[in-house]
Amino acid sequence: MFKDVCQETVTPKAQDFFKNSLTGKLSQKDEPYSTFTSEDLQDVIELGLCARIMLIRNIDTTDGLVNGEFGNSVRISPVEEVLHGKNVTRKQLPLRLGWAATIHKVQGMTVKEIVVSLKRTFASGMAYVALSRVSSLKGMHIIDFDPKIIYASEIKRYNYSSRFNGILPPIKIFN
Repeated sequence: MFKDVCQETVTPKAQDFFKNSLTGKLSQKDEPYSTFTSEDLQDVIELGLCARIMLIRNIDTTDGLVNGEFGNSVRISPVEEVLHGKNVTRKQLPLRLGWAATIHKVQGMTVKEIVVSLKRTFASGMAYVALSRVSSLKGMHIIDFDPKIIYASEIKRYNYSSRFNGILPPIKIFN
């Protein structure tokens, strides 16, 4: 699917360097250094022209290029982030494909179209946060829907039931 959407693709590989303890100079490693995987700079990233991407590091906060920012990829000249470990340095683009995101990541965003899986909601209000991101009902697509996952917190239910007791009719759920 990725290559159907983005015909022009590139696969930049991380460049890892280690400091030679005898000479003190940096030398490039043949294989990626495994401990950098926890630092979010991946060994290899697949990118394509017009791909949906997300930054995983701050690049220029004054220009809005901040961690978690979404966008579409364009042709660029190489810009490298250098991450220094104990005796190792990694160069890689601080990007990740961003076709999907968690409910927490999209909180506060507004989008024209959204596909939402509600399968793993685990707290009151999560379904609301996910579903209220879209600007129109036409752009909302829900998968894994179960009416039981949409509920208010116990505190909110108590406050509303005591305040509006007998005034509001019960809400009907249609299956």
